[in-house]
Amino acid sequence: MQWAGDRLQPNTLYSTMDDDIVIHVPNLVSYLKENFLKPDLCQLPRHGEEKSWGRPCLEDLPLLCVYSYQARDTPTRFWFSKWYISYQEFSGRQWPAYCRGGMYIAPVKMIHSLFQISRRMEYLFLADVWITGFMRRKLEMGDSNIVVGYRCSDFK
Repeated sequence: MQWAGDRLQPNTLYSTMDDDIVIHVPNLVSYLKENFLKPDLCQLPRHGEEKSWGRPCLEDLPLLCVYSYQARDTPTRFWFSKWYISYQEFSGRQWPAYCRGGMYIAPVKMIHSLFQISRRMEYLFLADVWITGFMRRKLEMGDSNIVVGYRCSDFK
């Protein structure tokens, strides 16, 4: 995340996926173009800025949960589970909305912000919840910056 945020343009898409995920890239690209990369989704320019017609506002896209969007997931409190989380680590009854494993896509602008936030937040070993849930929420956009995508199986 640090490398991407420091070296890539803000209007570049960043993706991460588990090593047991396989996708059909042309299908994923078609899906992104049809649903997220339309010029009319681009915000209007601020006063004094010039509109770049036909350019999608990649830097302002939400986080796209390609594998699994979790809106109301609860922490695992069974001590024998590899996903066990104690009440001392997290006392809440429900996780924030997050992308569960598999794959997610986000603009580099958001990735850069998430990395900066990670430097100031206590680490949670459940990276999916930590990055796409807690850290994403620190961007102070509520859940407007996360959307449900299709499962990876739709891009085979």
